[in-house]
Amino acid sequence: MKQSVKISRDALGMIPVAFSYDHAYVSKIRSIPGRRWHPEEKYWTVPDFEEVIKKILSIFDREFIQIDPPFISIL
Repeated sequence: MKQSVKISRDALGMIPVAFSYDHAYVSKIRSIPGRRWHPEEKYWTVPDFEEVIKKILSIFDREFIQIDPPFISIL
């Protein structure tokens, strides 16, 4: 079973991206400029721009993505 990638929106203008550790997933998220790892919370954040959201959806294309409703309009 494939793991999921969870994309949400926070109050600070960032997009938290969470998934269980997978070397391939880490490589994918590192391709996004402005990404940041939060070791205590165990998730990444990326800037909240439509282009970034589209890139996330593109690089995790074949994965199960759990996406918050505010992003549905971008799909």
